[in-house]
Amino acid sequence: MADPTAGQPVNRRVKIKPQDRSLKFTGTRIEAFLREYELAADLDGASQEDMVLQVTSFLGSEDLKDAVWDMGGYTSKSWPALKEQMIERWGQVDVVRYTVADLQALKDSWIAKGGISTLEGYRLFKSTFDVILSYLIRYKHLSSEDLSVDYFFFAFSLGFQQRIKSYLIKEKKMLKTLDGRYLLPALK
Repeated sequence: MADPTAGQPVNRRVKIKPQDRSLKFTGTRIEAFLREYELAADLDGASQEDMVLQVTSFLGSEDLKDAVWDMGGYTSKSWPALKEQMIERWGQVDVVRYTVADLQALKDSWIAKGGISTLEGYRLFKSTFDVILSYLIRYKHLSSEDLSVDYFFFAFSLGFQQRIKSYLIKEKKMLKTLDGRYLLPALK
């Protein structure tokens, strides 16, 4: 007798193996967790059904697992629905990491030290500044880098500010306003 399933495609499951072996959702930062989980699933070639069935393996507590098992997206094996329900349940818990006030505080802390006057000081300032600035732009706290140039420039010591300004004027990088003042160029 012929096998009735012969010739039909076999629906194989794919195990999702994230590069970050410690990937777990603990109840906060759901958007970040879902980004990492979806990336791992995509890299492993997992289907949306695989994602639904395996997501509970990446949850950090039994309470979280129970909550997901009770969601309609889990019972219907619909990843888009489950993802939406998870975001609805645990989203908006993410804490704002930085605000424009953090740029101001960073600038003020360097001004209190006399401003940036060494290469090491510049590197220290710039690494923190870049992290804050990219966060503020990514989450639309700032519309562009143009608004941050003053925080950057005025963190330097007065001597360096003069040298930077002279260099920018000489290189024709600063625009002159109608009233004779110079505008700092946008950060790039």
